[in-house]
Amino acid sequence: MKSIFKLTFWVTALITMTFLAGCGEDDPLGTISLSGKIGGADWTMKFGKAETDPADPKISAFFFSSESTEVDPCEVFFSGFASLQALLPKETGVYSLPFENQNESITFILPDGRFFISESGQVQITTVNSSVVAGTITARYDDDNFVEGGFALNVCAEE
Repeated sequence: MKSIFKLTFWVTALITMTFLAGCGEDDPLGTISLSGKIGGADWTMKFGKAETDPADPKISAFFFSSESTEVDPCEVFFSGFASLQALLPKETGVYSLPFENQNESITFILPDGRFFISESGQVQITTVNSSVVAGTITARYDDDNFVEGGFALNVCAEE
């Protein structure tokens, strides 16, 4: 009888722990893993920002490298380092690159000012609200310019 009680207790505890582990809100800001190459050099996202306008159907997103030292991403206008700029749809969903609508793009920006627009890949927007834009990107221009992984960006307030 004791062994049935112990087994029931442990099964109940395991089910409860599994249930509780699935509860709560996911933190999209903990999903940054965007990396690849820009200009032939290894590149990893350290931080970024998103800018939205209620009248505009797209999001302006900026992804800065681990070389960048700015504390507040909303204050960065140009990093001088390899970076990624994206004009993304404001709706959640999965989008193939190049975007069907030419108003959106993923652009690789090199430190010397040259830039390349992605010619293939996919973007998935999973979260869009007044404070966060999150999702995944797989974008490629060529063997020297490609990225893949997750991102989460704080939305910068308009001033």
